[in-house]
Amino acid sequence: MKSAFKFLGIIVLTVLIALTMSTCEEDNGGIGGGGSNVSVTADFLKLAGKVWTFQNSMTGYSFKEFKGDVGLSDIASSGVITNGSLNFTVGVIDTQFPFSHYLDYLFNGYDVAQSDSDVFYHVIKRISSRNSNYFGIQLIKYEVSASKYLDENVSFIYVTKPVRLTAEGWTDIDEYGEEVYESIDIQLTQGWNAISSINEGAISGSNYTFTRSFSKLNSVSSSYTWVISERYNND
Repeated sequence: MKSAFKFLGIIVLTVLIALTMSTCEEDNGGIGGGGSNVSVTADFLKLAGKVWTFQNSMTGYSFKEFKGDVGLSDIASSGVITNGSLNFTVGVIDTQFPFSHYLDYLFNGYDVAQSDSDVFYHVIKRISSRNSNYFGIQLIKYEVSASKYLDENVSFIYVTKPVRLTAEGWTDIDEYGEEVYESIDIQLTQGWNAISSINEGAISGSNYTFTRSFSKLNSVSSSYTWVISERYNND
């Protein structure tokens, strides 16, 4: 499982070299984005704010304002995007999913242990769309320059009782550079929690460094961006 991550570093290296070689700066710097409105308490999860589409190219990236209407659904609730504005709420839920149901979905490649096996979970990582033109929406933060990038995703986890998640980290070094997978130590409280997953990459000469980390967010600032993913028709 760990060896599969080696390809991530190579991909990161390729993308960063392409950005370095770019001479067009029109879209660089992350135009747009932000405007999320997220509230996380033990008994209530409110997901709201402005929705964007993500535009990425060899010249940089930007966020384009989304102004459509899309129905959204999760097994715990449903919501809508109206004129580009998200409204999705979830309260206390009666989940019966064990941790193993979400392990690879959240912490792919890690051997995560839980302090109490008698805990049930529900995870919202991407809210599914009821419109066939879209996959769904995710909460992200994305920053990139010619020498480094940060790709952060926020997931929301409901647990039926307090539990601590732990996992050992590791480092892979090869001829391309270094990949660091930091250890995990997250204390979840009963009810809803917000978890950040961060991938960071940097390039120096012909070598790269890649770091993956996880942490619990005490609050979710408005600097995060709701991004809706479009389906593409290859016909």
